[in-house]
Amino acid sequence: MGSTTLVLLEMTDVGIHPLSLRALSAARSVSQSAVGVVLGKTHTLAERACEYFQRVIHVPVREMTAETVAPILCEIMEQSKESQLVAAATPFSRDVLPRAAALLGASFLSQLSEIQPHGQGKRAVLAGKGFVSTRSLRPTVLITVEPSAFAVALPLLESGVIQLWEGTMEGNPTVTIVQINSAAKEGPSLSDATVVLGVGRGVGPVDSVPAPLLELAEMLGAAVGGTRATCDSGLFPGDLQIGQTGRIIAPDCYVAVGVSGAVQHVAGIRCAGLIVAIDKNELAPIFEIADVGWVGTWETLVPQLCSLLHRQ
Repeated sequence: MGSTTLVLLEMTDVGIHPLSLRALSAARSVSQSAVGVVLGKTHTLAERACEYFQRVIHVPVREMTAETVAPILCEIMEQSKESQLVAAATPFSRDVLPRAAALLGASFLSQLSEIQPHGQGKRAVLAGKGFVSTRSLRPTVLITVEPSAFAVALPLLESGVIQLWEGTMEGNPTVTIVQINSAAKEGPSLSDATVVLGVGRGVGPVDSVPAPLLELAEMLGAAVGGTRATCDSGLFPGDLQIGQTGRIIAPDCYVAVGVSGAVQHVAGIRCAGLIVAIDKNELAPIFEIADVGWVGTWETLVPQLCSLLHRQ
């Protein structure tokens, strides 16, 4: 790879999304410098990104859709003469980057766990039990990285400067979103929470998350998600599924309740800092990777754990 890498950033109300900071770590591992690309109407977002970049390109785009953003990224890469762009593997970037790569005639490498120079890298396969090598056959490459494989980047000692994108929106499609139906979610986000509570089939056939588990999640400040079985049963929506076919997470602590530890689920939590397991089956595979494990019914152990936390 070259000496500079563009990093597509996703922003929150308070700054750069933690997953994008992990993508920045990936870019720094192979580049002398990184340039942030911030999409959004307000200049404040770009100012917050300057803590991590010597230069930030601010694009005052109003419509955050793949159809609108992809042509803009193409123009930015052509104007800057940079040959690589990196983003965290999120639903947004997985939609935008392949489209931009097709417009540019560039290569697209998805969900890399390791980036190497000259458009090469590695991707985890077989639920994280193996890796395959990848490489770009073209000089320009767009990459999404698996956030759980990289640390959160640290800020620079000095703030960078903002460059306002001076391209044109002419010729770019206008997309009107008619309606979005989604349930309101409370509490931390599953993708960037430092503590996650995972609910498995062992909790039993229930119509809603039991109150003791919600109490435990609240005490821990945890986001709550489920295995594929609990999502298929309707206990959780699909976007709260944890695992190989759902979200791959890397919290500081993952608490698995009634989770057997199928290989597909383990693939989504393998980068967690501390894994705590509660299950009544002492032979459950989850105990093979857990740092702390309790054998017993969740109905007994979860209230006991809440009681211990109350005393702290």
